Amino acid sequence: MTMTDVLTKFVLVLSLTLAAGCDTLLGWKDAAIRQTVSFIPRTVDRKMGELASQQAEAGLSAVPPAAQDHLQAIVEPLAKGVSFEGLKPTFRVLSSDLPNAFAYPDGSIFFTSKLLEIAQTPEEILSVAGHELAHVAQRHSMQQLVTRATFTVVLNFVVGDVAGLADLLNTGSSLLNLKFSRDHEREADVMGDQFLEKSKLPRHGAELFFKRMKEFESKRSAGMETTKYLSFLTTHPATEERMAWAATLPKGDNIKLPEEQKRAFENLKKLFSSRESKL
Repeated sequence: MTMTDVLTKFVLVLSLTLAAGCDTLLGWKDAAIRQTVSFIPRTVDRKMGELASQQAEAGLSAVPPAAQDHLQAIVEPLAKGVSFEGLKPTFRVLSSDLPNAFAYPDGSIFFTSKLLEIAQTPEEILSVAGHELAHVAQRHSMQQLVTRATFTVVLNFVVGDVAGLADLLNTGSSLLNLKFSRDHEREADVMGDQFLEKSKLPRHGAELFFKRMKEFESKRSAGMETTKYLSFLTTHPATEERMAWAATLPKGDNIKLPEEQKRAFENLKKLFSSRESKL
């Protein structure tokens, strides 16, 4: 690493420190965060994702193995057209009674069983998949981690030591607790839709999904369920603004999903239909 590189990175870290907590410097801070993240090699994303994924193993084992195959078949036409500098996106199902989906920096994307239970169309799943792929493409998790890291950790990184940053993910808990900003969510919405358009897939799933989440909210409106649901909304806020945006997307009536995807979705629904009827 040249002295120029070190000085450039040091200035970025200093910018982050000075701008932290200052609303008037918010744009400067965001730009500095993105630039700092651009210096972090994707190998760090891969390592962090691997560490965090280890905590998901219990949830994976509680789901029928066939569910993983069916989900992968649904999203395959979308995933194969997206590249993350050597990272291959993977999709898996976790057992949970809350509808959720999240992505780790290495391209590991998880859907909860509850989300798959309440989804009524494969287009909804594709929309969520596109959104999560966009989080990976934009490295939103890494941006949030850099934002939360101490000055010392980031400074150590800019002079060539990535171990300190990786230590944030020692147990995987940092990624599990990340909350994306509303700007990140909007950005992921737009890019996810672009992924669908590029893959020549229907783009109206976002509107359907937001409506489904509103329906779920109305059914789970008391006691502990509300508390848990509100926790979900802090990471995936289905704001009126986002719903209005989703309503403007093309319906794609002339775009037909391949039969393989339709069958995979039907098989997935069969796996979870008995679970859904008990809730």
